[in-house]
Amino acid sequence: MDLTITGAPMFTPRTILGLVLCISLSFLLAAPAFAGGATLKAKVVGTDGQVETPLEYVKVHITPVAPLKGKKGAPAPDLVGVQITNPTGRFTIAELSSPAEGREYPLMNNWRYAVKIDAAGYWLFEAEIEVSKKAGDLEFVLKSKDYTVQDTTGVISEAMTVQQSGIVRKP
Repeated sequence: MDLTITGAPMFTPRTILGLVLCISLSFLLAAPAFAGGATLKAKVVGTDGQVETPLEYVKVHITPVAPLKGKKGAPAPDLVGVQITNPTGRFTIAELSSPAEGREYPLMNNWRYAVKIDAAGYWLFEAEIEVSKKAGDLEFVLKSKDYTVQDTTGVISEAMTVQQSGIVRKP
């Protein structure tokens, strides 16, 4: 039994057109994922006032505050970006999540964001930063807590409202 087809072209113009349309459509559907917004790339380091050390496995939490100018509001009211630093203290945030909607959105360009970093042994870090496509990498410097004071009276306690210290800089 012979199953060969003789005289029929392998690709008709209609088949080629269909393939081109399918490939084009797949690129269009993937375009939002590649288009992206801004990306926050940064490094978290800790300092004792003399030596700076990259802080690994520290949670970084960002939330949008407001557009810089002429922008409309955020696509969802509960957007949050969370990332853990790698062993060299670096992290990248390119997406924000909306827990209520169960969706991710690209990091919005030309916005102010509140950044919160909480690392064991360091003062709580909170600051506002501006994120744009032209912004370079940032470096967040957290100051270590000094544990040399010993209270033997039991009267002194930590002031929880003043546990914020650190700076944001461009390396």
